[in-house]
Amino acid sequence: MHRVYGALRLNLPRRTQPRVSQRLRQPRTAPAVLHHTWALDVMSDTLYEGRRFRILTIMDEGNREGLAVEADSSIPSARVGRILE
Repeated sequence: MHRVYGALRLNLPRRTQPRVSQRLRQPRTAPAVLHHTWALDVMSDTLYEGRRFRILTIMDEGNREGLAVEADSSIPSARVGRILE
């Protein structure tokens, strides 16, 4: 099979791995001030009956404290703004 594909010029070029540029590794530093840097995460899952729900979590990166957790079937941007206030 390999010879037939080669004779008909049907062989595909080999796939090459994309090269990742080398960068200097630097240690991650924690913020010096609490409540200065927050991390937001939105997760989505499906209930057994097929309905979807979303969970918005807000964490303080200074002390890894959970500031807010909101769960609902939909979380519009206006609601996210109220939660952040």
